Amino acid sequence: MRHALPFALLLACGPKDADPADDSTSAASTTEESTTSPTDPTDPTPTTGDECDTDCPDPLYGYVCIRLTRGEGVDADPFVGTTRIQATFAYDPCLIDFYDANPEERLDGPLGASLFDAWQDRLCGEPVGDRVACSVESFQQTLDSVSMPPTYDLQVDYTITDDDLTDKLLLWGPLPLPAHAACAGDDLPSVRLTGLTDITGFSGDDPLWKMQSFGVSPRAVPALDTSGCLVIPFVN
Repeated sequence: MRHALPFALLLACGPKDADPADDSTSAASTTEESTTSPTDPTDPTPTTGDECDTDCPDPLYGYVCIRLTRGEGVDADPFVGTTRIQATFAYDPCLIDFYDANPEERLDGPLGASLFDAWQDRLCGEPVGDRVACSVESFQQTLDSVSMPPTYDLQVDYTITDDDLTDKLLLWGPLPLPAHAACAGDDLPSVRLTGLTDITGFSGDDPLWKMQSFGVSPRAVPALDTSGCLVIPFVN
């Protein structure tokens, strides 16, 4: 059985100056938020990383990354005019088990609310080369064992301020890193894409581009670097 970890440890060496946030809203098995804050006012204040020099504990959460590329045979830039991106990955079994065993780290949990709030800044603020210029507008986490088929996924909505997205990197998460997820056997805390519209670009409210193809469902494992990014082609 996993034990709840101190809140300060979950965020140790995290982003600097994460702002306090508003509420998160949960309905049935789906949780949405645009900004979040701890649900328990007695929780320790998140560490900013400033006080963590040589004694910084191992990080517990990371991200996956997607390189946005022009689809095969596409001459015109499909990304021109993009103002918003919506990206959804499905959780694989290890992550389903993780959130079942650690409900406090879900988006609507007492630790998860502030964890996701901190990553709202980090996903568009990590010092990563070729990162898309953006801001995260909202997260929606669905952990639904009742629907047919059951739905376990995370959707992230971004506002885009970058006028050239070709070959740029989009960071998506947060996800527990392998050591924290403690998967059974050789399993990993992976996520996968299940349909061509799982990553969609918008111009205002109008869909602008989607994935061209991906063959076998692409899977990604969280990390804190960009060495294993998914390279995905997109078309209008």
